Amino acid sequence: MIQKIGENLFVFYKMIIRYSLRLTELISCLKHLLSRPLDTWTTKYL
Repeated sequence: MIQKIGENLFVFYKMIIRYSLRLTELISCLKHLLSRPLDTWTTKYL
């Protein structure tokens, strides 16, 4: 019983770490896009 809970917590913990890493990548990517001038951004993606 206790071992099962520990395994579930470990899997949950790994998921949180993976998700937070992706989140920081996404945020840095957004910052990189927003730091560029908006006119070049719009001409490139619209």
